[in-house]
Amino acid sequence: MDPKKVIYATYHIIGPILFVTAYITMQYFKGAPIGEAMTDALSITALYLISVSILWLFTMEKLDRAIEADQKAKQADQN
Repeated sequence: MDPKKVIYATYHIIGPILFVTAYITMQYFKGAPIGEAMTDALSITALYLISVSILWLFTMEKLDRAIEADQKAKQADQN
């Protein structure tokens, strides 16, 4: 599997879904209204996704170089 796809899925899909679910569940057990908890969780998630998207944009080249170096090292180990 492509390492960029795994990293992207982890930070842009899996992480936010887990955060929203955990936050809403914690607030439910504390007795807070679900509507307020969902609003809070979604606004925090939006800020998180904006930040991660900006970081993703600036680190793509570095990530590509790291993946290429890792693949070259694997090929050198196989020889």
